[in-house]
Amino acid sequence: MSTNQAPAFSQSADPDRQEWVAAMAKHAKYEAFRHRMHNFVTNMETMRESLQINSRIAGADTDAGRGMAALSQQMLEKTDRIKKGFTKLDGLYADIGRRKPLIEAHLEPGASFNDEPSAQIRVASDLLNGFARGIDVMDRMWDSLMACSRRAQMYLNMARNQGR
Repeated sequence: MSTNQAPAFSQSADPDRQEWVAAMAKHAKYEAFRHRMHNFVTNMETMRESLQINSRIAGADTDAGRGMAALSQQMLEKTDRIKKGFTKLDGLYADIGRRKPLIEAHLEPGASFNDEPSAQIRVASDLLNGFARGIDVMDRMWDSLMACSRRAQMYLNMARNQGR
């Protein structure tokens, strides 16, 4: 098999195999998405801490101080929701990963088929569909957190310029 060739079971016309290969491609994309989101959430926590500090410096009686404090609280709530979402997605990800060897063994050319592989594929497919919906929700959360990030950057730049 050349290095550019897909595994043998992905080349079959069997719909179960095709469905599984497509589902595994989505599953693999999650890993990069998860790392990117975890790094972003870590950066957001640092930005939120900076907002809290600058809010105290500006004073609770100023518009900037109140705005930074409110945005910091909003960012905290959004990052907490994202972390909870990750917990759910990680559970689905692990469950799919546990099923993967069994399903792929049944999808190998020449494997004997009975009802169990198809049932396992349907269960895994349902899990992957739930996983895809969860990623869509996480994408929307990401967009919302990005909007907070832009506003926070504006406040922090304003605070930095006032300090000069």
